[in-house]
Amino acid sequence: MVAAAGAAAVIPTTSAIAADRGSSSSGEDVLELGEKLREVGNCRFRMGDVHGAQRDYCEVLSLLEQCVGELQAANPAIGARLKACRVPTQLNIALCCLKVVPCQAERALALCDAVLIEEPESAKASYRKAKALLELQDFVSAEAQLVHACKLAPEDKAPRKDLEMVRHLLKAAKRKQKQAGEEQQQNQTPNEKDLLPGCQRPAAATEQPSRSFADALEASCLDQQDDEEDPWLELETSAEEVRLATERHADLWKQVQTCLAERDSWSTKLRQLKKEADVTLSLESQLESSKLRGSAASAKSKQCFAQGRAYATTERRAKKLDMQVLKLLREIRALEQDPNIKIDPANNLDEAMQQAVLQDDPSKVQQLLSSLPTRLSSQRVEDIIQKRPELSVHELKSKIQECKQHLSK
Repeated sequence: MVAAAGAAAVIPTTSAIAADRGSSSSGEDVLELGEKLREVGNCRFRMGDVHGAQRDYCEVLSLLEQCVGELQAANPAIGARLKACRVPTQLNIALCCLKVVPCQAERALALCDAVLIEEPESAKASYRKAKALLELQDFVSAEAQLVHACKLAPEDKAPRKDLEMVRHLLKAAKRKQKQAGEEQQQNQTPNEKDLLPGCQRPAAATEQPSRSFADALEASCLDQQDDEEDPWLELETSAEEVRLATERHADLWKQVQTCLAERDSWSTKLRQLKKEADVTLSLESQLESSKLRGSAASAKSKQCFAQGRAYATTERRAKKLDMQVLKLLREIRALEQDPNIKIDPANNLDEAMQQAVLQDDPSKVQQLLSSLPTRLSSQRVEDIIQKRPELSVHELKSKIQECKQHLSK
């Protein structure tokens, strides 16, 4: 915060620039100043000062409005630079509007619409417009905007998550509407309450105040507890388990490859040290060493000691790396052989989930999850262990130790 405040202190205010503009500031100078101020706003935002960042971003827009005509008339490079500063600033203000309390959803919506007029394919503007619509409780429009955002940025999981939640809310609203219609049909005949005088009738329910998107989602989840199961809930849980297991499996293999490459480099180093040691310990070398006296003999002795120490140190590091590789391979084998864990080796789950969310059809993801094997072949693990004697020896020792412990019991 101190760094951001210090940076902001050296930047003049909008009014100061407007006063000096005619005498000393060109349009390009003001643009450069706006770019610097935007960076200060970014720094404030990263440090959690949303209100301060919003003020900086608004001042950037004010600065750019002063010189927009002059810059647009300049060369195309300056015009592109102006747009590259203005559009992200508008989107940053929209983000701040969504984060401040109370939420300024209307202003965020207007800023995103302005950006989308210039850049209809902006995934960030589309997603933030959807977030503003969610805060305004316009779930139908938000759903359409989220579908558009998912198509523009298929790799981004945030719009997809929000789209699932919006559809969850819309389904809950349909259930409530259906229940209300059924209750209205049941209450068409007069009952004892309707026959009471007006002053004795129960008070009508008051209108609920407007709620935020998070409150509406929480209320819909509570209302659904007594209703029929939503197929998306169990599906999302199962898909997340498969996704995490798949990511862990891939990460373990990356670690194995890194360790094996490092182990190969240590093996090369060991072979080189062994060759040097063989030369030193050869009969000819020993005969020559026996003839040495004084400082020459001492230097030769130190050389032999240094070679032995380097070999021992390298060998210890190599053995430590062998144990690390073996531990990773065992964890991979445990994941692959666990019947309660499913792994998606082809990485088709994210694409299937995206298509399912866009089409609001979970059947394809269910089919994919059902087709995944409960156990994977660990032949690749066994091949690595068998082809590397240093690993197979450790594996054999480990199995012997396990057998001894089992027999002792």
